[in-house]
Amino acid sequence: IEPNIHSWGKLIHPEDIRGAIKNLRSHLKKHTPFYKAEQRLLSKSGEWILVQSRGKVVEWDSNGKPSRIVGTNRDITNQKKIEGQLINLSRAVEQSPITVMITDIKGNIEYVNPKFSQLTGYTNEEVIGQNPRILKSSETPRELHKRLWSTIISGNDWHGEIQNIKKDGELYLEHIFISPIKNPKGVITHFVAVMEDITERKKLDSQLIYQANHDSLTN
Repeated sequence: IEPNIHSWGKLIHPEDIRGAIKNLRSHLKKHTPFYKAEQRLLSKSGEWILVQSRGKVVEWDSNGKPSRIVGTNRDITNQKKIEGQLINLSRAVEQSPITVMITDIKGNIEYVNPKFSQLTGYTNEEVIGQNPRILKSSETPRELHKRLWSTIISGNDWHGEIQNIKKDGELYLEHIFISPIKNPKGVITHFVAVMEDITERKKLDSQLIYQANHDSLTN
């Protein structure tokens, strides 16, 4: 079996060869029920591809040595790239200075990022499964929420400003952008909302407008 190991090993990336052979030898010595590993293999085109290998000895000779091994090699290069992209996206959302919320098709909250808790005072446990109406204040007209829901449930994006209320009762103004999330068949499964607290910005704008008007009247 040793020559076969070395021949097979020539296709494995130099940085992965030690771990690959260690796993294989462990299985051949019956220490593991399967041989399984992820390693870079040299493809026919000369490119390195990431492969998920899985195999098992199915026949042993009279001396107790493996005589037949059955296994598969699955190219997972693209899968790993996508997983990496998802990890980066997840980190970006988790660390975002802007609030991100995901709800199901009924509007029940399934996810909020840390910024949401920091801004509103609600913990994950308090909001998961709840409806975003827990943030609704009396300052926002009911018709606005009706138009919002009608827009997104029809598959369109909605954006606008809403006066919401924190857990402690403090009002704050948010600019909100909501988009439907659709499956490959085009059916809406979730909604994602990106929300930015613009309270201080609006106060500053009002102060600047007031100062400009005041200056024009006194000159």
